[in-house]
Amino acid sequence: MHGVSGYPKPNPWAGISKDIASRRRSRIVAVVGYVGLDAPTVMPLRAGDSLVCDASPTAIKSRLTSAQALLEYDKRGVAIYSLEGLHAKVICSRSFAWAAHKPPQSEPKWSPIPYAV
Repeated sequence: MHGVSGYPKPNPWAGISKDIASRRRSRIVAVVGYVGLDAPTVMPLRAGDSLVCDASPTAIKSRLTSAQALLEYDKRGVAIYSLEGLHAKVICSRSFAWAAHKPPQSEPKWSPIPYAV
């Protein structure tokens, strides 16, 4: 995912990665704009999970989304869906949800949110 190092302290990815890596977690739906080369490490999705991102030819050619990362997710059995121009940032399961919001003129801020149906 692009911009991982650009988040304010504390970096949310340690908590997000911990939730995703849990062996006891339910299936995850991750909706993120772009998928960087390091995404399979930072966001360790596995078989049964779903990823929605901008995997359009434009995003791939401009390297906003990494074809190599998408191939790794595909090998793991992650269902991959594409929506060109996507800017959402939500990662959720039955037991947790993380969402990013972007206050005016600032970096997106990830935070855990109470899960809701």
